[in-house]
Amino acid sequence: MKLILIALLFVTAGAQAQAREDLNFQNLIAASIQSGQRLDTEVGTYLVLQSETKNQANSVKEYFSSVGGYDEKNIFQVGYAEAVLEKWTTDQDGNSVIDQWDFSVDIHGDLIEASHSLMTETSDHQIIADKNFQPDEYEQAKAWFFERDALEKKFIP
Repeated sequence: MKLILIALLFVTAGAQAQAREDLNFQNLIAASIQSGQRLDTEVGTYLVLQSETKNQANSVKEYFSSVGGYDEKNIFQVGYAEAVLEKWTTDQDGNSVIDQWDFSVDIHGDLIEASHSLMTETSDHQIIADKNFQPDEYEQAKAWFFERDALEKKFIP
């Protein structure tokens, strides 16, 4: 009997944590709909939140977009979301080195896919190196977990 009660407590706690995570993500989507910059593309309309943090020669740029379109009542309908994390540093030659993660997620915040790349860009914006990595599912999920948390802390009032 004790084991059943303990198992029930774990299941209940897990369901409550999942509900909180889903609510936080819904609040992130709502923030992008309310105050995101509108960008119309062939794929759909992006409502983009962006943040940049700088310290000396380094910076971190983060973007979160709800992607979808407006219905006949002019209400934005989200199909999915995208996030981009860029960590900018400067190499010994003065070039920008950009460590970039791109995430596509469903409307519940669950990861659909992620990609990771490392680019080197000259001061006149020429890409002189571009390496694409093949992160496994664990690496993708770990990167999204930390980025989702950072986005929610930045953009949810």
